[in-house]
Amino acid sequence: MLAEVKKDVLKVPDDDDNSKTPWIEKHLKKQVLGQIGSQLLLECWHSVFVPKSLGIVCIGTEIIFLYMDTEFDHYEALMANNITDNHRSTIHYTKSFDIMKMEDRNELVDFLFWLGCLQIQDFNEYFCC
Repeated sequence: MLAEVKKDVLKVPDDDDNSKTPWIEKHLKKQVLGQIGSQLLLECWHSVFVPKSLGIVCIGTEIIFLYMDTEFDHYEALMANNITDNHRSTIHYTKSFDIMKMEDRNELVDFLFWLGCLQIQDFNEYFCC
């Protein structure tokens, strides 16, 4: 799943906020994060990691990788339109990488190579002795 974030959904950081709020929630509106979560849930059955899923958020030249940890019963409840407070999924995310910075691009190369190997399901050829 790939999502491009438009500038009008970005939040202005509040420098006075010393809470334990994750940094991503300080930069993106909750509605956008909810939409991203919904999209990751919809895409999970097309993922190599079923029922987990991967995503990428693009904000200008910065990208953030997301990993949604979904339990199978949560997905079944969604399909049956039977959601309760007992069903939860968790989204994990990386720091933002600026593709215009050489250091960030260098960090991304190995990860993107690994993802490519997973997609073609041929990673054993590259990583086995």
